[in-house]
Amino acid sequence: MRVCYAILAVPILAGLVAASAAVLPTGEKSDCRLGNLNPPADLVPDWFTGLERYAYLIEPTEQCSCPVGFQLETITMLLNLDATMVPIAFEAHGSLLAADLEPSGELVPGEELCTGPPVLIEVLEPGTVAVTLPMDGCPCAAMESPYFLAISFDTPFAANLVVDGFPAPGIAYNDKGTGWVDLYDWLGKTAGKIIVWGDVICCTGVIGSQTGTWGSVKSLYR
Repeated sequence: MRVCYAILAVPILAGLVAASAAVLPTGEKSDCRLGNLNPPADLVPDWFTGLERYAYLIEPTEQCSCPVGFQLETITMLLNLDATMVPIAFEAHGSLLAADLEPSGELVPGEELCTGPPVLIEVLEPGTVAVTLPMDGCPCAAMESPYFLAISFDTPFAANLVVDGFPAPGIAYNDKGTGWVDLYDWLGKTAGKIIVWGDVICCTGVIGSQTGTWGSVKSLYR
């Protein structure tokens, strides 16, 4: 079943704007957020094309205090669209991915652990929008493992990436159909990290996941 949302831009920090494309299911309440919670700092033009995926590394124990596991309720990513890019309608869906440990010590996006339903989103005004996707039915995931939050944009369209002011390697990845690449390398090592987060609730009865070690040098907040 495909869900449809129409969203408008509303003012937030430093001249950027944001709006929500979805809300948590009625009666649900997010216990915490996992991902990039830094404020928007800049825009990256001429990269986003649609028909691509983005992934962001999370370490649940660094951001949430759930005693056993977490259940992903929604995934959000910020995008910016200027006046030449709207109105636009596009389809997207979210996923939770395992984190695979490479021989180099890098964690990279791995197998899909769960995926949300496709969502048709209409952006009617220029600005920065928060594309929020429901993750219905994701199982309980273990807190001690790293994961990637992923968003797939299933329609070709133009947009600007919204990034924070803290570039770092091995955290944000992009796949335009030829495999995952580290955005730190491809955006000139000067642009900050994409802004992606997930709203979660605490749970028990966790699924299995590949584990890996993530050094403190890759802190989400540096």
